[in-house]
Amino acid sequence: ARRPNAATRAPLAARCREEVNTPPVKVTVLFFNDLHGHLLPFQVKGEDGQKREVGGIARLGGLVKKIRAVNDAQGSKTVVLAAGDFLQGTPMSTVFHGKPDVEAMNLIGVDAMTIGNHEFDFGLENFLALKSLARFPIISSNIFKRDGDPLADGHIAVNLGPGLDLIVIGATTPELLVTTKPENVADLDCLMFATPGEYLDGHPAVHNIAIGQDLADGSFDGHSSWAEKWSRPRCSSWMWLD
Repeated sequence: ARRPNAATRAPLAARCREEVNTPPVKVTVLFFNDLHGHLLPFQVKGEDGQKREVGGIARLGGLVKKIRAVNDAQGSKTVVLAAGDFLQGTPMSTVFHGKPDVEAMNLIGVDAMTIGNHEFDFGLENFLALKSLARFPIISSNIFKRDGDPLADGHIAVNLGPGLDLIVIGATTPELLVTTKPENVADLDCLMFATPGEYLDGHPAVHNIAIGQDLADGSFDGHSSWAEKWSRPRCSSWMWLD
């Protein structure tokens, strides 16, 4: 995954000039992450000290449905993405090991989800069962079984019209191997990847997922947190759009 040089940019620039009169394609990308089993609404205390009800899969699904209807009426595409960690956090998710969460996401019409560390909290076999239950692709381009086979597809292509696809690439941080029970991922390897803007030419672990800023049009991450000692947010999963 090398940074495009002047020789490779020239044909692309010429192609862009040729297609400058092509009508724009409208697309809305909706994104959420770290659902953590919160299918039911819950209460939070505001700055005024008053409690109010927020969240819940019904609100999320209703909002997606409303936006999708508006876009459909205007002839534009709606893409719904999730950046992982839908498991673990409520009694319902813990008792049923994530099955209600996946069934709810099926009803919403999620287009793709990438794999976070909590997807393995109930073991690899449970994850594979949930992956089979999902009516949407669960993707990660850098998790491999010990035999070298990928655990999941690395990307999907969402068709936006004739000759035009939106490529969604999933990746999971290598910290996966230590941020869930180690025995749950003992049969997996999670390879290093490069985030947009980082170029690791020749690094054997990068493979085809090092995407530069001038190649990727957007990125979403899950499990984000910020610490002063880190130069960037820490996260367990990424999704890139190209």
